[in-house]
Amino acid sequence: MAGYDNGGTKWFQVPMDYDIPTESRKKIENGVQYFSMGRIVWFTNLDMRNDHQNLILYKTYNKKRLSNL
Repeated sequence: MAGYDNGGTKWFQVPMDYDIPTESRKKIENGVQYFSMGRIVWFTNLDMRNDHQNLILYKTYNKKRLSNL
């Protein structure tokens, strides 16, 4: 199943002694430290609206083309 991105930055709680070298990936709220890991995509088995869209294929398998890589 494809991943689902609901947009926005994802923040994860980490221990206060966890070293986060990049200030833009760190925030502290109410004495709790959070770390942003950048681009995150959630994988789920829940039914999502994107699951029912047709997948448009634009290439076909070609063993000869793969052997030239």
